[in-house]
Amino acid sequence: MATGAPALAAGQTGETEPGPRPSLEYPRRYRGRQLAMLAFPLGGIGTGSISLGGRGQLRDWEVFNRPDKGLKPSYALPSLWVQKGDVLEGDAPAATRELEIDYARYAAAEAALGWVNWRGGLDFPSALFPAQVAGPLLDDLDQRLRFQGARIAHLKCVVTSEGIALKASLTANGGEPDLEGDLQAPATRRMEVRVNLRALGPPEELLQAVRGAIDQLPGRVTILREQAFQPAAPRPERRIARR
Repeated sequence: MATGAPALAAGQTGETEPGPRPSLEYPRRYRGRQLAMLAFPLGGIGTGSISLGGRGQLRDWEVFNRPDKGLKPSYALPSLWVQKGDVLEGDAPAATRELEIDYARYAAAEAALGWVNWRGGLDFPSALFPAQVAGPLLDDLDQRLRFQGARIAHLKCVVTSEGIALKASLTANGGEPDLEGDLQAPATRRMEVRVNLRALGPPEELLQAVRGAIDQLPGRVTILREQAFQPAAPRPERRIARR
């Protein structure tokens, strides 16, 4: 059972008197947790867009012919396709030279990571906010991984309540979580939880850490999916640079 009020759920557990409204400043400045809810769409309405988040991250990948607020693929990278041909404007030469990149080092680092994918349903004795689940789960799992000596490359926890998802993610042990979704999602007794973990450590030990953190939540757990593995080294494509 988790103890203490999670940091993510501050302000959701009691009634408080509204204080004076802070004065607005121009240009507007957003700080701290305000950054979690900012998104500037890059693209056109109805034509597909990706949003730039408050911390400079890419979020809301609505490029699959449907609305998808909160979508952020686990792995995404910029890619540019080029072809030698006539220059339409100016006299810039076409790109023809391969960049010197140590792909073997990149592939070895990627293959050293252990992967864990976990999904399950939780039934609680009383209604909880999603933040009251995501907060203790992320904190507990971070502590367990540090105790194991496992270095987090990417840890994502998604808690879904009545179709509304709250996502918390880390890219380093002890880091500040990146929050996406509705912090005011309704309190319910039944939720779905997904954990995606990429860390430097044996996959089975990483899975044990995930199971241990899940077991500490105050609810009955139904496991829907469990995966723990270490993928083969990737084989990235060559990149082209201008001479």
